[in-house]
Amino acid sequence: MKLYIKNMVCSRCKMVVKSELEKLGLHPINVELGAAEILETNINEEKSALLAALQSLGFNVIDDKKSKIIEKIKNLITLGVMSVSIIGVLQSVFNKSKIQCACLGAVFNLPMSTVTIIEDGLMITMSLAMLVI
Repeated sequence: MKLYIKNMVCSRCKMVVKSELEKLGLHPINVELGAAEILETNINEEKSALLAALQSLGFNVIDDKKSKIIEKIKNLITLGVMSVSIIGVLQSVFNKSKIQCACLGAVFNLPMSTVTIIEDGLMITMSLAMLVI
């Protein structure tokens, strides 16, 4: 059975989710960002305990088709916005324009730079990964 889990963003998240599954007596086969595959095919008895445990750690299990579709749409939108953003950032950096970065630029007086390109690139990568999962 495959469980779709929202808010998993790093290797530590995968480790924590795997640990929580094992604490409940479940048998994880594979834990990836956004999903965990378990040996069990029916977890009705453990479901409420699993949801509570994961929610207490900041995760959410997406268990209905509508929620899965909404998550895919959000990731598509993020992918589109960040793809457009990286084009603008690349133009600013290549043209040596002194435009402040929208997120932290106003606070720290940072211009758009390679860091902004990396940030946008990582967001694009994460969006693509979440679409594939």
